This record gives sequence, C-alpha cells and structure tokens, in this order.
Amino acid sequence: MTSAEMKKRLEREKELLIQLNLYLDKELTYIANQDIEPLEESMPDKYKLLRALASNREGIETFAPGDGPRHADEIRALQKDLAGLWKKASSLNELSKSMVTGRLTEIEQQLEPFFARDKGGYNRSGRKSRAMSRIVKTGA
Repeated sequence: MTSAEMKKRLEREKELLIQLNLYLDKELTYIANQDIEPLEESMPDKYKLLRALASNREGIETFAPGDGPRHADEIRALQKDLAGLWKKASSLNELSKSMVTGRLTEIEQQLEPFFARDKGGYNRSGRKSRAMSRIVKTGA
C-alpha cells in the first residue's frame, strides 16, 4: 500500500468515526430519554458504520513506510486525530453501557416484589415448594 492510499484510507476512517460518534451521541440521548424504539431503529445504521470501519481497516497493516515521506506528516496528523476519535467513541460506548446496565438494574429492583415469593424455598412438610409462575402486566 502506498502512502497516498494509506492517507486516503485514514481520511475515510476519520469520516466514518465522526459519523459513529454522532450515532453514539444520539444513542445516549435516546437512553437518557428512555426512547427505546428510536434506539432500536438506529442500531442497523450503527452496525453498517462499524462494518464499513472494519472493511476500511482490512489490509492496512501492509503499509510500507519506505514508500515516500511526502505524506508522512499528514498520515501522522490523521493517526493522531483518529486516536482521539476512537477514544471518544470508546468513552461514549462505555457510558452508554453503564446507563443501560443501570436502567436494567432499576427495572429488576422494581420487579423484585412480584417475584419475591417465587424464589426457592420449602413448605411446612419439608418439601421443596413449587415455583409459582406470575405474569407481570406492563401495560405495553
């Protein structure tokens, strides 16, 4: 791969990462507002971006730095920008995961009274009590 091709790929990766960060920002907004449907609808587009990033990175290891120093400074600047964009994407993703995990924990705590009696136990005769199945009506 020549340095011009490498520069072109890095520029493409930068564009894709900027788009990914925008999607992750939207995702955080959806999670904060508890808008599940738009969150689910945005997932396929996010996965397309991730696949595009992966395909863009294929074969990038074959870069030969001895190709010519004329793009070396631009490539270093792009790599520095990419490192910052990847760090931002990673932190947004971690924040998103923690928000979803926190919300699921809240839901579990709210449902706990409904399932408290269903946990294993023993009846008066010493036999294991049967678990009672319950239906939780969510109104949805």
